[in-house]
Amino acid sequence: RGLIYNYALNKWSLWNFSYNVSACMIAGDPAIGIADHGRRRLYLGGYDGIVRAADSEYLVDNNTEGIDFRIKTPVITRLNDQMTEMTEKVSQSITTFFVANATASNYTLNVWQDGRLQTFTRSMQVGGAVWGTAVWGTATWPSEGSVAFDEIPLDGKWRGIQLEYIQTGALQDAHFTGFAIRAVPAEAF
Repeated sequence: RGLIYNYALNKWSLWNFSYNVSACMIAGDPAIGIADHGRRRLYLGGYDGIVRAADSEYLVDNNTEGIDFRIKTPVITRLNDQMTEMTEKVSQSITTFFVANATASNYTLNVWQDGRLQTFTRSMQVGGAVWGTAVWGTATWPSEGSVAFDEIPLDGKWRGIQLEYIQTGALQDAHFTGFAIRAVPAEAF
């Protein structure tokens, strides 16, 4: 159930859903796209991993079609006072932080270094790999719901870097919490 306020009608209404709503957002409709000049609509996310168009009977209402999840950074040129816009940098790694999933969920990371593209497809699933035995049982790390990280070795020189995270597929879950870029200044000419 959801209590929704309609500003156009100046009234509250109670909506009944056939699923548990975990999140909501207002976003451009990907099915209509540019033709409708980015018409905005309400989307509801369920605990089953599906995003649904709240005001429509198409798109994702059939519980089989997922919507691509995308995060794209601007071009990053300054990391700190030693690695400014004018400094050439050498990449070491990109670390992605996320909430661990027990279900099979993958993400794709596109990395542009001065326009050169590298693509990585990685898993966000953790099974709680055994790392030791404790007095009370077997200890695992990490477990579902804990913050996990995935470090991808990266090489190349650059002045600007851009990252794009993509997660697609129905019944998959993506809980990104951040990223880190490890780099060192390149040798001076």
